[in-house]
Amino acid sequence: MLTVLGVTLGPVMNYCSLHRHDCWEVILNLSGSGEERLGDGRYPFFPGSVTVCPPGTPHMKDCPSGQMWQDLSLRFSDKGFSLNRLRFSDDFEQSLSKILHLMQTASARRESDGYCRALGEAVCALLREWDRRAPENALVERIQVELSRHFSDPEFSADRALEKMDYCPDYLRRLFRQSTGETPTEALTRLRLTHACTLLSRKGSAMPVREIALLSGFYDADYFSRLFRRAMGCSPRAYRAEH
Repeated sequence: MLTVLGVTLGPVMNYCSLHRHDCWEVILNLSGSGEERLGDGRYPFFPGSVTVCPPGTPHMKDCPSGQMWQDLSLRFSDKGFSLNRLRFSDDFEQSLSKILHLMQTASARRESDGYCRALGEAVCALLREWDRRAPENALVERIQVELSRHFSDPEFSADRALEKMDYCPDYLRRLFRQSTGETPTEALTRLRLTHACTLLSRKGSAMPVREIALLSGFYDADYFSRLFRRAMGCSPRAYRAEH
């Protein structure tokens, strides 16, 4: 039986030393990018990236000097849980983010263990579904890294990321969608909107929406607001007020 041990919104950090847990940990990166170690491997992380750490697996995170990241993590125990892959990306609907935030709220309100367990089981079901899909291709990860490095540049587009690779762009788009469930353009938009959410939710921030749009990769603040409302169900100003 699954037992939820904790849901934690981590502090804004630049470095996290090597450590391990005696339980499963699911880490959703909310903002920032850099490199993480998982076991013997080293991998890039970026907004929306998901890392699943099995019990006893050493892991750490680091990012370039002057940059920071923040993540949201779930720790649980379940002897029957297993995955073939341990690294994913949240989908365009931010399904994992929504469930983890629900769990965080439920924990703060001291909801029943059964309610939190049901949400934890939903996380496991989502990860199993992602794991069931075709294995991630190295090309897909290269595209994800390229998007994560340049998403804040308004001049950058998903097509520019694909043009840097020696493959037909249409082939890369199909491969990316098959592996992640979204197109490169959708992934780029998700990265930008996720970053905008982080800026909007910073405590005490009075940054104008137009400036947030620009820092998130949008020249046109009106277009940004329309996309934001479509994805989040409210305007950027309403989101800031709520969060």
